[in-house]
Amino acid sequence: MPQHVDFKKREEFRIRLVRSLENAGFNPRKAGELCTLFNKRYGMGQVTSISVYKWLMGESMPTEEKLVVLAEMCDVCPHWLRYGEHIKPIQSSETDNLDFNNPQQC
Repeated sequence: MPQHVDFKKREEFRIRLVRSLENAGFNPRKAGELCTLFNKRYGMGQVTSISVYKWLMGESMPTEEKLVVLAEMCDVCPHWLRYGEHIKPIQSSETDNLDFNNPQQC
């Protein structure tokens, strides 16, 4: 996610991240420890403890790939962690009567 995300969105993300980490048994005040645990799960390189600290302070937001790892660590939905809302699943009854050959119904 671009670094120019406004302060309010970064702060809301920070609050969700810290609470989720606490609920999952992690100490969000230990960026170095979280960095080590994160890097054990992240298969696309390494992040620094400074990056983790910035996520925890709301100074920056992780990329989508990193967000997915954080969400898995916390056992929460990545979409919720980033945006604070849940995705409404499509019910099969909502699609039963759709004609997918008719673009006006899609």
